[in-house]
Amino acid sequence: MAGRARRWVGLSAGGLVGCLLALGARAQVVDEPKPPGTEVYANSRWVLQRPGQDPTDGCVGGFFSFQFSPTGYFVYNNKIRGSWVVDGLGNIRLKTSTGQMLKLIVAGNTLRPPGNIGFLLKKNVFERCP
Repeated sequence: MAGRARRWVGLSAGGLVGCLLALGARAQVVDEPKPPGTEVYANSRWVLQRPGQDPTDGCVGGFFSFQFSPTGYFVYNNKIRGSWVVDGLGNIRLKTSTGQMLKLIVAGNTLRPPGNIGFLLKKNVFERCP
């Protein structure tokens, strides 16, 4: 009986190691080249412009802002998180952690949604801040 138990433990341990190796191989991230200009978005904070409410008329960091990381992730309003990519037209495509797909149109130093999508309103304009 002890021999059977040892064989079972040995087979189980071998199967576990095989599964872990397979998962490790899957989890490898391939460094794909980023589209040109990606670092422009990643090295800046993009803040919601509120001209009538901000004494500085615009660039105030904190809430209602996007922060893009160079690794392809974003944070909005310190609450909403997800991933981002630059599409072929130079616009930003977002996917939140809940699976919601969004798009931001890039126009110079501003970002704006094409319409009312999720937590973004068509009237929202985000300005790049240093």
